[in-house]
Amino acid sequence: MQISGFIRFGLILLQGIILVKAGFDPVFIAIVESFFFLYNLSRYYFLSGGKYAGFSTLKNKSDAFSTIFWGFNVIGLIAVVISLMIMNWSGGEFSNILDLPYVSMAFPTLVFLSLPVDSYDLFYISQNKPNRLITYTIVSSIIQLAIVVGLLVGGFHMGQVVLGLTIFFMLRYLHLILISKPFSGVAISGSWKFVIYASPLILHSLLAGLTDYVDGWLIKAYFDDAAFAIYRFGARELPLNAILIGSVVSGLILHKNAIGDSLKIEMRKILKLLTPILALAILISPWLFQAAYSEDYKLSALYFNLYALLMISHAVFAQVYIYRADDRWLLTVISLAEVICNIGLSIVLMQSLGILGIPIATLIVDFVFRCIIMLIVRVKYDISPSTYYPIKSHLGSSMILMTCFAISYFMFFNT
Repeated sequence: MQISGFIRFGLILLQGIILVKAGFDPVFIAIVESFFFLYNLSRYYFLSGGKYAGFSTLKNKSDAFSTIFWGFNVIGLIAVVISLMIMNWSGGEFSNILDLPYVSMAFPTLVFLSLPVDSYDLFYISQNKPNRLITYTIVSSIIQLAIVVGLLVGGFHMGQVVLGLTIFFMLRYLHLILISKPFSGVAISGSWKFVIYASPLILHSLLAGLTDYVDGWLIKAYFDDAAFAIYRFGARELPLNAILIGSVVSGLILHKNAIGDSLKIEMRKILKLLTPILALAILISPWLFQAAYSEDYKLSALYFNLYALLMISHAVFAQVYIYRADDRWLLTVISLAEVICNIGLSIVLMQSLGILGIPIATLIVDFVFRCIIMLIVRVKYDISPSTYYPIKSHLGSSMILMTCFAISYFMFFNT
């Protein structure tokens, strides 16, 4: 799963680099970014919450993929309704995409298909076929990159790109049916039970991920499209932390025994791997963004550096205990409180710091709520942080990253 995540993100980065190097201006690239922003807004939280529910289901019943697959079909229908509401509500903000031919028909279909299609990693995990998972990810990601970049460079408009992606996802949907055979032994009631079980986790993912999209909305509301594109390139924090940590959390949900020592070991591994990579990336990001994109994207590096610091709080895995205890609604309440605080602080800081106030607010709120989760785990489950939290390793990594951020900031942005 970690390797698969790296591959997907690497090709997303490559897509942006190719479009910039192909000579498209920031306003056109903002149109492309707006599409993927709207696409992920319409599906991400359904996919994320559904996958956590899928891992919990596989923990109890390893042959449950057909239930998960059809459950994702039902979730996909719900996502289509939500996406139509978003399109209707935000039509003015995304008119440059939604008014193009094919989009009104193809976009909801794409959202629906993407939910069951992107459950493919659950299928390969249930079959214990990690190599096939990696191969599938490589092939499908390269084809998707070729569709987007090839059509845009070839002079086609974004509506035709959306149509091309929809056809590609139709083929992926049929392929997943062929390899997983989800018709055998499927129970409709089981699929609905899966959806009901996944609902609080979907709501939790919605609230947890809503901050990123609200940040984007705030920027689109108060700044121009070029500023939005520059922000989005930087806001794609180097997601090694999200990929590694998400995979570890998913794996520990499947774990059947005590996990305290496992959490410590995994956290040390991630800190050992990510700290030097992120430290180097933070130091050289201004050069990298200018070399990979152009001089116009230097400011993206500052946004990138700020979001990279999220590893400091993300590398604390206390939430795993809440997942394993199946306290799904507790996660939802925590996420609701976090997103409210994040939005409020973003608006406050944006008044004095501009766009920079948004990632700074995210850093502050994320850190505070990780501490709150650790406190909840201590009080509710009587699990001391010393059981799972390697404090020396974490503090050492945090100091290194903050020092590198300060060096980079004063070298390149303190003007």
